[in-house]
Amino acid sequence: MKIAITTFHRAYNYGAVLQCYALYYSLKELGHECYVLDYWPKYFYNQYYVHADFSIMHPPIKTWINHLRVKKVLGERNKGFEKFLEEHIELLPVDINDGQIFVKNNKFDLYVTGSDQVWNDRCARFDQNYFLDFPSAKEGSRASYAASFGLKKIPENLREEYKNRLSGFEAYSVRETDGKNILEDLLGVTASVNCDPTLLLSRYEWNDVASNDIIDLYDPYVLVYYVTKTNELQKQAYTYAKKNGYKLVILPCNMGIDVLTGKNDKSLDAELKLNASPVDFLSLFKNASYVFTNSFHGTVFSLLYHKQFYSQVKLEGNKQNSRALNLLNQVGLIPKNFDNDAFSTDMNTDWKLVDSNIATMRREGLNYLSTITKSKGVE
Repeated sequence: MKIAITTFHRAYNYGAVLQCYALYYSLKELGHECYVLDYWPKYFYNQYYVHADFSIMHPPIKTWINHLRVKKVLGERNKGFEKFLEEHIELLPVDINDGQIFVKNNKFDLYVTGSDQVWNDRCARFDQNYFLDFPSAKEGSRASYAASFGLKKIPENLREEYKNRLSGFEAYSVRETDGKNILEDLLGVTASVNCDPTLLLSRYEWNDVASNDIIDLYDPYVLVYYVTKTNELQKQAYTYAKKNGYKLVILPCNMGIDVLTGKNDKSLDAELKLNASPVDFLSLFKNASYVFTNSFHGTVFSLLYHKQFYSQVKLEGNKQNSRALNLLNQVGLIPKNFDNDAFSTDMNTDWKLVDSNIATMRREGLNYLSTITKSKGVE
């Protein structure tokens, strides 16, 4: 079967790129010809690049000026992501006609969207292409994998638009139970709830991708990987590293100006990995002695690599890292009513139980992908 994927592969954060690779890899491993449509809308490009075609409105002048201040580190970081995409994923260029993807000289049996918050009206500007709502996709079958609305309920004023965009899919797979409930309410369909694509691969498969440049560079070191900087996370990591005589390495995902200038973390006597590539990300997790994170994907790779780790599940402002909480419950490490600010492993962590539960999630995800790729009788 010939398959095309649409997702946030050009959103240059580690989770976005690695989930794209994992879905692409999994479909290839099932024996299919697979491509990622290289849809690169201007609003994504403007978030990560300093460029000449600047206007007062696009991007905002403050963002543009801030990007100029960190042009060098931003450029180095982006090169790492570009190299990863070039070496590990087969991208297919597309044409754009009236804002819609047009796939020229290619006919696909199946179009797949997901995972990430591709169906969130606030993400990617409610872009119809991530709903597979464009003519080329409608010529084949359409399905989702672990797509997320990022919402518990669709706003009343958007219900009809969501219905129109999501009708007629061959199959629906979402990332959260909330998404399943939304689709049942909107369309009367039953969706599968499947794991993030990064969990479809074992640590051994991720090792094939990880860089060898980090190995034994710091032995041992504590890794901090954060999406949102919180003083508590950095404080806990710094105290642990000093107590145990470990080096502290900080890998931020956040692209804020204070992060990229090092302002947030320079006082911690840590090495900042501001321009790490996706393969460096994998290696940093693989070789860390301890991980401190408030990221869902930070929790994913800590689990896959059997790391001693600290996962902050309550963030500042009473926000919850609900995805990490749900994952830790699914793998059997915390109960559903877990009410602490963070979870940390210890020497008694039952990794056999964790691996068994992840294997179940992986099997369910791969079974879903296998089912949708056989549904038309084309293999």
